[in-house]
Amino acid sequence: MFDMTKTSSKRIIGIASIAMQVLTVACDPGMIIRQASVPGRAPNAGPSPEAQVEVSAKTTHQLIGETWYDPEVKVTNLSDSPITITEVELSARGKAYASNWRPRSRPGAFPLTIQPMNSGTLEISFRLDEDVWKTFFRRPAELLVHYTLGADSMVARATVVGANLDGSR
Repeated sequence: MFDMTKTSSKRIIGIASIAMQVLTVACDPGMIIRQASVPGRAPNAGPSPEAQVEVSAKTTHQLIGETWYDPEVKVTNLSDSPITITEVELSARGKAYASNWRPRSRPGAFPLTIQPMNSGTLEISFRLDEDVWKTFFRRPAELLVHYTLGADSMVARATVVGANLDGSR
């Protein structure tokens, strides 16, 4: 006699076993990429114009094998004059990556002008040559926000680092 319960149980166990194996093989462990530098403090912080622009990168959670980095970056103009963001780059492991970006509040607006004592949020997109683990974990990277203040071209920076999900490096 054919036992339907026994056959169904074996089938369910078999499907569950295959699903567990596929999920285990297909998933890379995760990591976080977070800002290491203090927002608004350029390496030469002081009364210089560079110290009057804050760059803050929101922490992201990514799978180790991914080859993209899409941070949300907030730029705050603390100067007395408008600034115009002309380009954003990621400098990692001796290479500069150009970004594809658009301001959240004004899609398609480029360059982005930020008035004194105001902020702008940028949705940045970088495509990396290697996975995020190799790009961020071994050495810190820098987000470089190129902008003009009057006739001067300047760069504001934020250092970003990779870490395990528990925050350890």
